[in-house]
Amino acid sequence: MNHSSLFSIRFSRAAVEQHPTLTGLDFSRDPRRAHHGGGMSADDVELLMQVLPNTNVESINLAFNRIGDEGASTIAGALRKTKLKSLDLETAGINAAGTAAVAAVLAKDDSDVHSINFSHNNIGGAVDSLIEAAKKHSKLKHVGDEGTVVGGSRLLSPPRQLKFYCPC
Repeated sequence: MNHSSLFSIRFSRAAVEQHPTLTGLDFSRDPRRAHHGGGMSADDVELLMQVLPNTNVESINLAFNRIGDEGASTIAGALRKTKLKSLDLETAGINAAGTAAVAAVLAKDDSDVHSINFSHNNIGGAVDSLIEAAKKHSKLKHVGDEGTVVGGSRLLSPPRQLKFYCPC
């Protein structure tokens, strides 16, 4: 976990606790820096998922962070405990295992997720499990593909959504 990410997580926890109207967190990174290391890690995601169950956060953007399968699995384990409706995991270093973990939770149809973006990840054979999850999950309306930005605009008017920029 790098210093910038840890700062962002701590800041977001304080912001979420002090602003119950906050519904979105944007930890996306500049796509030009996505393959240069830094950004949020799976450990950072674990801290973030510990904060969410007691919040009104409905949208998280983790695009261009290298959270990998471990981070995706952590998100999967927390989905049912949160109010998340929109999740952007574009170019997050997720492979089939992480995608399958999220798809397994979505297939149970007991989360609030209605939109998820897996664009530009190497999800391979997990595409089938996502398709099956989409068929079973009554609220899931969109599984992102190339070029999709989940939840519309990246930044809503404060204090509804915060954007954390890491110049790493």
